[in-house]
Amino acid sequence: SVALTKLETGECKVIMILEESVLQKREMDKSKIEVIYPTDGTIVVPSPIMSINDQWSPNKNSAAAKAVTEWFLSDEGQANIVKAWMHSVSSKYPNHPYDAIPTKEILKNTIPVDWQATVTLREELRTKFQEAVAKK
Repeated sequence: SVALTKLETGECKVIMILEESVLQKREMDKSKIEVIYPTDGTIVVPSPIMSINDQWSPNKNSAAAKAVTEWFLSDEGQANIVKAWMHSVSSKYPNHPYDAIPTKEILKNTIPVDWQATVTLREELRTKFQEAVAKK
């Protein structure tokens, strides 16, 4: 990622990026960059998975969709998610990604997000964020 390169070279002192990108860079490239978990709260980004009724699906294969969903939610699927530097969706899954703080610690300090509002107010939020980041 360009942002990670700018962080490593010192062009940027701090960036906001997905945790898994930093964890991957730390493990794969032995990078010295680190994740800073905000003390005032973290935002957990949901990764939904769903199956569509065959009536509404162009491929008409709800059995395959169900199998994929079940695999992702299985211990094997969760192990692969964690191996890919992301946190398990299961509160009972014992492991966390390479070099990350435990998932339970992140969940204790989660900022509630109105995801529907983020979609509805997308352009306004994007503009406000850009203005805040661009301030000198």
